Amino acid sequence: MAVRIGELLLKEKRITPDQLQEALNYQKANGGKVGFNLVKLGFVKDEELTALLSKQFEAQMAGRLEQRWKGEGFRILDPANLPEKPDSPRRLRILVLGAMLGLLVGLAAALAAEALDRTVKDAEQLQSLLPYPILARIPHLPSLHRPGAR
Repeated sequence: MAVRIGELLLKEKRITPDQLQEALNYQKANGGKVGFNLVKLGFVKDEELTALLSKQFEAQMAGRLEQRWKGEGFRILDPANLPEKPDSPRRLRILVLGAMLGLLVGLAAALAAEALDRTVKDAEQLQSLLPYPILARIPHLPSLHRPGAR
């Protein structure tokens, strides 16, 4: 469907019938398109003409799409089935993996603490570290305080 710009501008009340007739007379005398002549004569701005043509084009496209998809329908090929049990979350798996991960992290932390511990624990360990003999040893004495006694 060809858009007749003069009729469209008249319908939108952007120009008068006299202005359209003057643009058509100008077209007969000098050639060119009616829309260009209306802009050249100052009856309509170029932006107005572009916006109006764009609006008309969008309306035509919407009409074509509507006709194209008219009658098209959707049908269900396979109905949806509800699951028998939830897919997620798998609580038992999360619980077992969490316990195993906790044990592994705890074991790794204990091994790292033991490996990084540089303190001397007993006299034999001290003797193996130093080239000198041990001259004296202070024994470990239990606390003289009894719990609850003052």
